[in-house]
Amino acid sequence: MGCPQGIAKRGKYGSFLLEKTELIKSMVTALQQNLKVPVTCKIRCLYSEKDTVALAKAIEGAGAAMLVVHGRIREQNKQEMGAANWEIIRKVKQAVGIPVIVNGGMSTYADCMKAMEYTGCDGVMSSESILEYPALFDNSRLYDLDQLSMEYLQMVEAYPGEADLKNVRSHLHKFLYTGLKIHTDLRDKLSDAKSLDTLKEVVAEMTARREAIAADEKIGWYYRYWNSMSIEKGTNSTYVFTDWNTQIKESPVLNKKSKKSD
Repeated sequence: MGCPQGIAKRGKYGSFLLEKTELIKSMVTALQQNLKVPVTCKIRCLYSEKDTVALAKAIEGAGAAMLVVHGRIREQNKQEMGAANWEIIRKVKQAVGIPVIVNGGMSTYADCMKAMEYTGCDGVMSSESILEYPALFDNSRLYDLDQLSMEYLQMVEAYPGEADLKNVRSHLHKFLYTGLKIHTDLRDKLSDAKSLDTLKEVVAEMTARREAIAADEKIGWYYRYWNSMSIEKGTNSTYVFTDWNTQIKESPVLNKKSKKSD
């Protein structure tokens, strides 16, 4: 129940279920009673700490074995994403007895470790960051995205049928995002590619053109909306520890959305 996209609104699912506590409870209970595997849930936050914690406890009471909490409201999306709030996730963790997974605002391995330490959660979940940098949870070194792209294509070739070219192109657009903004000829070639060989040519050429660029400078897709919010990579934090009720009250964006939902 975390998806904030328009398709979820039209289909009445994802984060657009969050205010329907009784429906959520009935679904969790039905699944828990009829499945042989544990039932897990993911939520975004509601417009007050009280309501968010109450929803988490209701989901636990309905039979969920684990809960993932994204520290943003439904409307914090794309150009209005803003920093994730880890304080409200810490409050949820303190209020329930089932494992809780922290989600939101983790752009590096260090962020993941800090999130677990601060919230006391049992694990972390990454969505956008790991889509661009699939080695997020490997702290042994910082991997080069051009090299990871070629390794990815080798895996696609080794395991045919696991992904079609449309999905492969989509992943490469994320891996190579910062380079494709500059090398638009390669972006066009990638978008039009109809074979794995052509995709390999794109990656090989991008690797050659960016040979002198440091690995950390190639990461940027995760931050694609931050510039419009006057937030810079490495300068502003992607997470905050602010009291949730205070943030809702003081943030122009969150306060506006909160009043609209009342």
